[in-house]
Amino acid sequence: MLTSMDKNSMEKLAEASAAEAEAEAEAASAVWQAVQAASASPAEETYVSDGNSQAAETTSEGSDIEADVRLHPRAVVIAKEAGGNLGLMIISNLLRPRNWKAPGNRRFFLDSYEVGELCYAAEQIFMHEPTVLQLKAPVKVFGDLHGQFGDLMRLFDEYGFPSPAGDITYIDYLFLGDYVDRGQQSLETITLLLALKAMFHLQFQIEYPENVHLIRGNHEAADINALFGFRLECIERMGENDGIWAWTRFNQLFNYLPLAALIEKKIICMHGGIGRSIHSVEQIEKLERPITMDAGSIILMDLLWSDPTENDSVEGLRPNA
Repeated sequence: MLTSMDKNSMEKLAEASAAEAEAEAEAASAVWQAVQAASASPAEETYVSDGNSQAAETTSEGSDIEADVRLHPRAVVIAKEAGGNLGLMIISNLLRPRNWKAPGNRRFFLDSYEVGELCYAAEQIFMHEPTVLQLKAPVKVFGDLHGQFGDLMRLFDEYGFPSPAGDITYIDYLFLGDYVDRGQQSLETITLLLALKAMFHLQFQIEYPENVHLIRGNHEAADINALFGFRLECIERMGENDGIWAWTRFNQLFNYLPLAALIEKKIICMHGGIGRSIHSVEQIEKLERPITMDAGSIILMDLLWSDPTENDSVEGLRPNA
């Protein structure tokens, strides 16, 4: 993992995140329990924490009635929009950097309807993002995850993790693709990242616009992840019908993912490399999405498939062992 912060900042972040980890887990659990309790009332429209551990519900007539639900002091406003409550449930279940363990039962905890709801919420955000994201430092940059959800939790535990009580308010997260295939928890990996994307977009889009960024890798393509494990995992863990539907829906979403990111107009980030076809950022910006791998140009192939050579004196195109 790379970061644009200096060593002292990283050490402070690690210390702070360690102290906040348990409190954040408690906060997420408390918020989710409160949402479940409030959901029992058919007339409510929004769930609100005012910072004093007090919840209020709004009736259909618009009058405010104090509820018996008390939220954790770190609770945040949750808009009742597509992906809102679902995203919170996913984060509460999966964002456990210190104590996450692979489930003994391989059955995935979401059904195809919930996968569709999450993909729709995230897709609406990706559709309005540019092909090349323009980011400001500090940024944490993560390379290939490939379904290694345990590795993601260990990175979050060691370097801090995205949370409203932690560093998400002042540090962005950039993931460089290849979220699925090879590992045993591709579903958890892509689901958590999409939930974080959707939730932080809903909650912080005014004060902290866009904190979690995902760009596309070469395994975010149906013909590739059908061969390297993601399709099989979906079927195995969700059943054949739901699994194939969820796999198809995830791949439709992948076609909308941004393709590169530019940090402070100085550092260009992509999954693969520059390749011989790319000479300017503008070439990447002109690529229109949604885009499938087979419909893409040589620029798309270079972005997602190129690897660097041993040194700058080695140029040209050659097979990769």
